Amino acid sequence: MESWIPAFVGLTSESCIKNKIITMIVLGIDPALGSLGWAVVVRQSTKLKYLASGTIKTNSKDEIHHRLAFINITLEKVILEYQPNMAAIEEIFVNTNSLTSLKLGYARGVIMSLIGRYNLGLREFKPNMVKKSVTGYGHAEKEQILHMIKLLLPGTSLITNSDEGDAIAIAYTCLVTKSY
Repeated sequence: MESWIPAFVGLTSESCIKNKIITMIVLGIDPALGSLGWAVVVRQSTKLKYLASGTIKTNSKDEIHHRLAFINITLEKVILEYQPNMAAIEEIFVNTNSLTSLKLGYARGVIMSLIGRYNLGLREFKPNMVKKSVTGYGHAEKEQILHMIKLLLPGTSLITNSDEGDAIAIAYTCLVTKSY
């Protein structure tokens, strides 16, 4: 992590706007119970910089409350390490399988509670909005999103996981649409 980031640690999006600070650290989250993607992207003036990303995988054989606790603990470590002042998350869509939608809702609840606990700003984006901001087409495939992310943000060339790629795209969307 570069030396300029800690100077902005702990700032909220509101204080950045009020004080005309044009650096924003965004945590993008692709919510899921089985494989949650996360990414940290920074905007400093007009420059975007990819910092880190990963996935939080839970074991489907574990009880759901243990899986949710693991997501909470692991994502909290990411927040503490990178000190974002904004979180961006993909909006939920209703799946034909109501149990799948319910489990996704559980994961989103844990994520939003964590975001609230750390007083981060929160922006939600529809999947089509994320796809359009990254590729120019609201119905792009996951491969197209990964390809464009690699072109738009240096340092992402080794990303192959679509959950991670989606999280990067969500953070990117937050920053380019100035949704903070």
